Amino acid sequence: MIAFDPSYVRKAGKHTPGFGYYWWGVAGAAKWGLEIAGIAAVDLNTRTAYHLEAVQSPAHTPAGDTRVTHYAHLLVAASFDFKRYGGRRIFFKTWLRI
Repeated sequence: MIAFDPSYVRKAGKHTPGFGYYWWGVAGAAKWGLEIAGIAAVDLNTRTAYHLEAVQSPAHTPAGDTRVTHYAHLLVAASFDFKRYGGRRIFFKTWLRI
C-alpha cells in the first residue's frame, strides 16, 4: 500500500521559498509556514512505513490549478515507483479545504 500525507511545517521567517498558508489539522485552520507532501510504502504485515519521497508544496499553484491538482501530479509522477514497491492501493491521510 502507498500512503500520502501532506504535512504542515511551522516556520518563522520571510525569505524561505515556498512560504504560504497551509492547512494544519491540529489547529483546525490554515497557518503560515511550509508544507511537505510525503509518500511512503506501507508494509501492513510488519506495520512499517518506508519513506519514498518528500516534496515541498508550492505556496502558489499555477492559474487554474489547486493544491489537490498539485497532489495528483505528484502521485502520477511517482506512480511508476509504486509498482516496484508492490503498491496497488493509495491511502490518503489529509483534510482538504476546497
